[in-house]
Amino acid sequence: MSKTTVASTGIDLSDTFAFTGTVTGTSDMVKIATTTVSSNVSSVDFETLSTDYNNFIVHIGGVEPSSNGYTLACRFKLGGSYRDASDSYSNSRQRIYQSGSSSWTDSANGFLGTGGNTSLGINSSGNGYVETGTNIQVLFYDVHSTTKGKSFVANSWGGSDNQNSHNQLCGVTYTGTSRLTALQGIRFYFSSGSVAKGTFTLYGVKA
Repeated sequence: MSKTTVASTGIDLSDTFAFTGTVTGTSDMVKIATTTVSSNVSSVDFETLSTDYNNFIVHIGGVEPSSNGYTLACRFKLGGSYRDASDSYSNSRQRIYQSGSSSWTDSANGFLGTGGNTSLGINSSGNGYVETGTNIQVLFYDVHSTTKGKSFVANSWGGSDNQNSHNQLCGVTYTGTSRLTALQGIRFYFSSGSVAKGTFTLYGVKA
């Protein structure tokens, strides 16, 4: 290939290109890891939180619990362990869900818990996750800070087996032990039972 084939002004496509290797530095959002669940697991954990990125996004597609009626939640690994004290996660939540063709519930509330909510429990929106599923985006910022507490925001949406729609926006702040230490891991789990299905993908976002 001629050295003039690729130049700042364009690419000469009359040549044949064979690409090998890895191109880096081309995107501010980089996929780090993917976990696809096809049979029951207790949780999905990500512990590769490179200091190359201070912010992370997790995309969760088609997630299902082992039985209906439970909410997907998240815990932080801080100071060497996943934190699960009863009042360590402060949840603020806005949600709207459909319980019939023309019946909707719109509510907002806050509560403390052993984890942070990321999705609307299907018990509020129908009889199952299978037909439409639930999809979620979870955003984590400033995770390596030793002067700021840890938090996330999660947006979930989808529908139940009878096609009822649901959506939830939840902001979560961790207020417990070791909150001013660097984040070591992220754990996703259902409030009861197991994670039965779903694709969980972790992306690093450059500041």
